[in-house]
Amino acid sequence: MATEIECYAIISEIEKWHKYLDGRPFTIETDHKPLELLNLKQQLNMKCERWRLKLQRYHFTIRYIKGNGRLLITFISVWKLLSMDFHGSITSITPRDNKYIISLTDVLSKFVITKAVRDCTPSTAARFVKDEVILKYGRLRCIITDNGTHFTADIMEELFKKIEVTHLYSTPYHPMTNGQIERYNATMDDKIAALCNKKRTDWDEQLPFVSFNYNTNIHTTTEQILPFEMMYGRSPVLPFDHQQAEDSIQNTTLAV
Repeated sequence: MATEIECYAIISEIEKWHKYLDGRPFTIETDHKPLELLNLKQQLNMKCERWRLKLQRYHFTIRYIKGNGRLLITFISVWKLLSMDFHGSITSITPRDNKYIISLTDVLSKFVITKAVRDCTPSTAARFVKDEVILKYGRLRCIITDNGTHFTADIMEELFKKIEVTHLYSTPYHPMTNGQIERYNATMDDKIAALCNKKRTDWDEQLPFVSFNYNTNIHTTTEQILPFEMMYGRSPVLPFDHQQAEDSIQNTTLAV
């Protein structure tokens, strides 16, 4: 699935810039090593092979970039492909009547955005995309969801069309194709439970802390770069950093 996503990103960008690339040699830089097979004309899976054949009219070379050398590519590439899902219903209803969590994850950086909501309707999903995503982070390029009616409804398709977002669907009954958000959902419950009261009726108040913790921790696939750093291009300032700075200032004052 990862190779398919990377292939799709390449073909969509080449088609977008067709009039500038057609008839000219160019280089595609990627951090996804399996795409080097495109240079060797080796067959990939059927979907990628169809895309490769479509790209034969262009004169391009795939160049793999590893490690810190791809930081610039990373910052340019984030916020292009994201996955979204609902999690719930959660049995412990909060005083605010929240029963679900809607989450959106950037596939490259692993940066996650979450919100506790009362239902999993199309209008709730559309409002989340508009208010919590577009108006705070800007337009995204492509989004992957499951085939639930909350994502396939007309209100969602109209929103995606209006903001020019490509909407892809994961394979029915195979949620791993929307894997990143599923993995986040799988680990979220335990982290929330560790912070909640005994009745777990304040899980929606703890959700922002869990999301921040997730975004400021290293993930194996991001090669020691925090999702927060990949998203914002800077290191996060954590609460204990502020305390350490105050202690340092106090010690300096005492020394003087």
